[in-house]
This record gives sequence, C-alpha cells and structure tokens, in this order.
Amino acid sequence: MDNDTAQTPQAFSEGIAFFEKLLQLRPGDLAALLYLVLAYDLAGQTEQRNRHIPALAAALLRHRDADQAERVLALLPEERLADPALQLLLKRAEVIRGLEAYRQQAQRQTEGTSAPGGAPASQANFTPNPAQVGPQLGSETLAEQCVRHELQCVDWLAEHRLIQEAMADEVRKRLVTLREAGHQETISALRLIEEVDGTQLESCLVGLIQHFEVPPVPVERFKAEGEALEAMGEAEVRVRGVLPFATMAGNLLVATLNPVSSEGLEALAARLARPCRFYLMRPSAFRAACEKRYAKEA
Repeated sequence: MDNDTAQTPQAFSEGIAFFEKLLQLRPGDLAALLYLVLAYDLAGQTEQRNRHIPALAAALLRHRDADQAERVLALLPEERLADPALQLLLKRAEVIRGLEAYRQQAQRQTEGTSAPGGAPASQANFTPNPAQVGPQLGSETLAEQCVRHELQCVDWLAEHRLIQEAMADEVRKRLVTLREAGHQETISALRLIEEVDGTQLESCLVGLIQHFEVPPVPVERFKAEGEALEAMGEAEVRVRGVLPFATMAGNLLVATLNPVSSEGLEALAARLARPCRFYLMRPSAFRAACEKRYAKEA
C-alpha cells in the first residue's frame, strides 16, 4: 500500500464489521475483499489483511485480472508464497495473462488487415501524461458531461424505487440548472438528494453499495492522493465529485458519488491514465475532505 497516513483500527471498524458479515453471506465477494484488505492494511492489522489476501487474489482471477492478483499476492511475506495453494493462484495468473496476450495479438492482426497503417486499439484514446488531464472533453463542457452522467444516476435510482418520482424530477431540474449556470459546484445527484431530503440518501447509498458492489469509504479519514488531485485540478475534482484517496498494488483508489455511470468511470480512469478501483462516498464527507484539502492551499 502507498499511503503515508497511519490509520487507527477504530477508523474502519464500522466498514470492517459490515464487510466481514457480508463475506459470511457471500463468500468471495470482490468488493468486500477489496475493502477489507485496504482497511486492515491502513489500520495496521497486517495479519488480518494477509488472511484475506488469498481470497482477494482468487476473486480477481475470477474477473480475469491477473496483473492485480499478482500485485496483491506480492503483499504477502515471501515465505507465505511457498504455500501450494498460493502457487496454484500464481500459475492461474500466468495462464490468464497468456490467454489475454494471445487474444490481443489476434485482435491486432485482425485490425491490421482491416485498417492498414492504423494505430493499435490499445493505444487509441490513451492519455500518456497524467499531468494533462484538464478539461479535454471535446464538444462537451465539463458541466454538460457531468450532468449527463448524473441524469443516468437519477434514472437508475428512480427505476429501482430508491427515490420517488417527484424527488427524481426535482433533482433532474436542479441538475439542468447547474449545467446552464456554469457554477463550480459539485454536479451530483446524491448531493442534491441529500440537500432535498437527507433521509432518502441512506436508502440510495445502501442500494448502490449492494447493486454495484462498490465499497463505501470514509474519505475524510484519508490523506488524499496529491499527485492525482494536482493532475485534475481543484475545479474538476469539485465539479465531478471524485476524490483519489490512496493507491493499492499499483491501482489508484478513487471515491465517487456516482457508481452508476460506467461511461463516467471509464472516462475518468482513461483521463488519469491509471488503473482505478472505485469506492462510494457520502456527499457531506466529500465536501469535508475538499475543504480540508484545499483550505491548506488557500
């Protein structure tokens, strides 16, 4: 883990208890394992972290994420890796990587014959320099892009009856107003729901966590990931409602207010030019974290 802020076990006790219980009901749940490994590590409970690492690696391999599985296993002491079960996981990672390399080679050959001289798909739309991730949005402004993604979130919440249709209409109107006004406010459906009726926010958060398997994270207890924040800039961080808060095994951990829009999450990962793992945060916690971060720079 690459976070230089020591955390106390109490800071994660609520989340740890929740996801330990979830694992009893859903063994091998990827979101629960990701949270537990991170939380135990930051709380300094290395043995508890190591206890969950083999299961996390196995879950990552089920999702064909061989590189991340190997990085996670590398967190274990070297002598632990001699365990036959862990050696089997490493061999599975090699097989998955080999199959993926074969698939990519076949894809390049197909693209090469259909589009001579074209760039490989793996290089298209790649942002090589994280320092250049400003508002490069093509024909869309930052506000327009965010509103479009947040409207998807509202539609999902209404469709799953986590908010009433009257609430959904009110939030949609406010989102459109934010787009047209051009204010540097956080464009977030969850933020507006919290402002209109905070009691409905709780059911929304629970529904998002369960459906999208996105772990909640208390971002106000982390020291934010400075390099990624500087690359995005304060305005983009605040408007998008995203907060990179740590790194784990080569992945940037990003707290978001919208796990619904896969387009938005994929675009953010591409713009940061880093593999990302997404977590869910409360709007109020995001505001507190931003004020703490940017107040120091004022």
